[in-house]
Amino acid sequence: MATKLAALLFAFALAACSVPGPVLKPEAESPFILPGVGTGVGISTFSFQAGNGGWRDLRLGELVLMRKSPLRHRVTFSLRIVARNRVGSLRLKQYEGIVRRTGDVLRLYTERCRIYGKKDFIDRMVPLDGWTCDHLLFQLRISADGTLEKIPEITAETEDSDWLYLHRFKPLASHPVVAGKLVWAGQRLAAPDVAHGDLPVETPQAKYGDETHPGGILTSDDGAVYFGYDAGRHLRPGDTITLFADDRSTTQARVLHVVDDFVLVQNAAKKAPVAGTMTTRVPIGLFD
Repeated sequence: MATKLAALLFAFALAACSVPGPVLKPEAESPFILPGVGTGVGISTFSFQAGNGGWRDLRLGELVLMRKSPLRHRVTFSLRIVARNRVGSLRLKQYEGIVRRTGDVLRLYTERCRIYGKKDFIDRMVPLDGWTCDHLLFQLRISADGTLEKIPEITAETEDSDWLYLHRFKPLASHPVVAGKLVWAGQRLAAPDVAHGDLPVETPQAKYGDETHPGGILTSDDGAVYFGYDAGRHLRPGDTITLFADDRSTTQARVLHVVDDFVLVQNAAKKAPVAGTMTTRVPIGLFD
């Protein structure tokens, strides 16, 4: 009984909590070109560097724009920050809402805010906190080079969140496939180089064909962790993934594990900031 009561109270807290401020009403829905996708169904992801997020060790930021139904014009977004707290546990702060477009300006109306957490990379994310934040508005200008630039705005009706993020959002991936673009891309989150401030990366044992990966703590020459939206849809353990270095050179590596949107990659000794794949999987069942 106590467990059920606690669950009900937690669900009520997620639905009822709200940050004070006037509710912002988006304009009427209308079809528009989604950067990287067009007017059809698809997903685009962008990277950004968070400037402040309530934790001491910010790792990366990701913006996801998506249109999921061919029958509706609705476009939604998920703006996510990955960090670790004072004891080294991972935290994911997530802003969700709907998108409207006027000319070259995207207006992101926030509806919900969530915080998820886990201790190690191989753990599953669990919800920790949630609240309604429908007074927040992010405005982004679409640049000719495909990047998005945040437009600061301070009025009586809106709260400027310039303190939270830097301005430039760089394209990562898009799906369905657009010529020359990745269908999935992840940013390098950590590697087992503790001397330079990285987190230790532990992975369980895995077997691929006749080869067995022993598991344990990955060495600095053996692996890294990448983070990207919808990783489980596009990647499986044993898949080959491409690593992109700063000089645009590429190397091939192997996926060891995919947990939520965290991907453990073997043979990722080069400090490639992005990993990606042009291969996408067609679902074979309702829960695939």
